[in-house]
Amino acid sequence: MRLSESQRASRPLVVLVGPTAVGKSEIGLRLAHALGTDLLTADSRQVYRGMDIATDKPTLEQRQGVPHRLIDLVNPDESLTPGSIAGWR
Repeated sequence: MRLSESQRASRPLVVLVGPTAVGKSEIGLRLAHALGTDLLTADSRQVYRGMDIATDKPTLEQRQGVPHRLIDLVNPDESLTPGSIAGWR
């Protein structure tokens, strides 16, 4: 299902929360496709490059067509604070 232009202009902020391994990532991808929007992750480990195992980071294939934000921003030995990512796209 795709939203009309007027529906997209007034789309709500959708926040998915829950325990590990309940399907939040898959639902998030489906919603982002349907809403025609980006997906913003708040996972504390997905921001680090090279930490792909055990973080359930979306594959490159899954990222196609849906811009993902806050993934692979810094190396594990680099400092990262909420203030330092405020202007990143």
